[in-house]
Amino acid sequence: MNQNEDIITVHRRSDRSVARLVNGQRIGDLDLEKTALLISLCQCSGWSAENICLTFKKFYDIRLKPEEVWGFFWQWVMSRDAKNHSEILDSEIELMVFLMRSADFGVHGGVGRPLSQTVQPVCPCILDFE
Repeated sequence: MNQNEDIITVHRRSDRSVARLVNGQRIGDLDLEKTALLISLCQCSGWSAENICLTFKKFYDIRLKPEEVWGFFWQWVMSRDAKNHSEILDSEIELMVFLMRSADFGVHGGVGRPLSQTVQPVCPCILDFE
């Protein structure tokens, strides 16, 4: 086990560090922990907004739209310090990876491409003709 893995597995997360990560941003009715997990998946997993939505539906029975997730993540990125929108601290990345691994979603690799570096998803509406 290398030094980075050591730090991640013994990371001590506090409610204050999670609140600092979320930075006052919320989406829907998600609580602080799930909001932090959503931000973590958007920043570190390398998953698409669609995959993140499917994961939240499967594990938590929470329905989110890919467009909402993508837009929310951009809102979170822009809510950070005006000079450093895209600069994420190493301690924040460690917390995000810890949160993802604690949730046991199957995210075991390194840090992937942030959702903010992907194209905004466009999902067609499914009309109900009843």
